[in-house]
Amino acid sequence: FFGFAAKIGLVPFQVWLPAIYPAAPGHVAALMSGGMINVGLYGLWRALEILPPPAPWQGWTIAGLGLASALLGILAALGQGNLKRLLAYSSVENMGLVCLGLGLGLVGLSCGAPAMAALGLGGALFHMLCHAGFKSLLFLCASEVLAAVGSARIAHLGGLAKRMPAVGTLFLLAGAGIAGLPPLPGFIGELTMALAMLAGLELPGLLPRTASAAALAALAAVGGFALAAFAKRSEERRVGKECRSRW
Repeated sequence: FFGFAAKIGLVPFQVWLPAIYPAAPGHVAALMSGGMINVGLYGLWRALEILPPPAPWQGWTIAGLGLASALLGILAALGQGNLKRLLAYSSVENMGLVCLGLGLGLVGLSCGAPAMAALGLGGALFHMLCHAGFKSLLFLCASEVLAAVGSARIAHLGGLAKRMPAVGTLFLLAGAGIAGLPPLPGFIGELTMALAMLAGLELPGLLPRTASAAALAALAAVGGFALAAFAKRSEERRVGKECRSRW
């Protein structure tokens, strides 16, 4: 598990993602975020299939580490001024969400809750596919912006939507999708995992119900922080544009 977690970029192995992605060319970063990072998820998934049936604590451990990675990743993204580092930390967040769904699915399998298992595993798989598409598109757009402007500093990128309307439209669409805004596919994946948590509220025992409720609240917080990061970056671009106009 820890070997695949390092490949995925889960806490505490996430330090390589924000260092490697900004240094890589845009098309290479798109391949890494859309393909290479998912190899760790695929390997973990297949390894779990050949191991004995999981115990509930194993599923909760994976879900907890995934949720911690999602929270840490999006909070770190809030403080980034570099566009590619922001996208890298967003990958940490989304890989955490996928592992959260995977952990919930394992809990459902081990506790005999087929609805929770199907929703958790299905939401994890769907969110992984959505992240692969949206994040690859975001890195390709960031590469076009870097080539046109010569800078990845978000404060330097105001007014590019008028100069590069196609790139701006695609970036806005992919950014809204990765933030989980309805009715885009990213929202559907997170909604499916939320339904798995609601199914977890029906598990016997106080601890599983408390953990499911806490996970649901944390998932809502991650979505709110993602929207805040998007709005904060838009404000920085606007302020940067005004400063350059006054100069």
